[in-house]
Amino acid sequence: MKQFIKIFISIVIILVGLTLPTKSLAASTTAKVYVNTDRIQFDVNPIINNGVTLVEFRSLFEALNISFEYISSSKIIKAQKGNLKVQLQIGSKTAYINGNKVTLDVAAKTVNGRTMIPLRFVGESTGSTVMWHGNVNEIDIYSSDYSGQKRVVSAGKMALRGMEWDMSVNEVMKKETAEFMYSDREFGQSILAYSLTKYNQDTVLYYYFENDALVAAMYDFIPYETLYHSWNEMESIHDFFHFQASAELGTGFYSTDDWNNIWTTWDQPTRNVILTVDDEDYYTSATLTFLKP
Repeated sequence: MKQFIKIFISIVIILVGLTLPTKSLAASTTAKVYVNTDRIQFDVNPIINNGVTLVEFRSLFEALNISFEYISSSKIIKAQKGNLKVQLQIGSKTAYINGNKVTLDVAAKTVNGRTMIPLRFVGESTGSTVMWHGNVNEIDIYSSDYSGQKRVVSAGKMALRGMEWDMSVNEVMKKETAEFMYSDREFGQSILAYSLTKYNQDTVLYYYFENDALVAAMYDFIPYETLYHSWNEMESIHDFFHFQASAELGTGFYSTDDWNNIWTTWDQPTRNVILTVDDEDYYTSATLTFLKP
């Protein structure tokens, strides 16, 4: 385990240099949602169900100027904007876009008398851009016909998963809800490891502390040694995680190096984020690392 700490420290140092040129139950979140820079006020806070954010459909559709009809007898929602027609049903993962059948990650549901629908589905079906700023718990939605300036994201100390930079080991352990795996400490440097699902992948999450202060975290998407992949396979792995991470973090900067590494970086107000896919010693790794600026 001590050898792992040394390896992790080396990774963090390298990535800092690069940046310089749930569980199945639904949980409420205090995320602030903005449509075309205007904040939406919901009667029921957005919820996260199996890693999918659901929001109150009525307020969201009104903000996006989408006309809609709710048929209470069948619990069907019909929405329309221009030539676009969308239909979904409470409790069903099946939805329709202009008559074409699509499958939702999570079904629409009723919470405290309000109908909640998957936010990503709304964005994809209406051509809107959805940007999740997890470090400050804010969501921006820009409709396809919006041409104004984008909102300035709030600054703060948020790192990831509701954690703040400089939190202590004990503070992170009290707040983290994923399955605890182990902890280790050496020469003032500590690591916490948790098992969870991220982007529908079995993942290990590592928190890294210097002098009992959180300074980095890393999702390891291939935590168990996997044999070397070809360059095309590595590109496919990167493209999958790049798509998932971009939905959460927005547009990043893509780069490659010597046919061994592919990475995307995001420079955000409260954190630097790096998605890296590489091969070393005949094994392939895929990680998403968050660093304190």
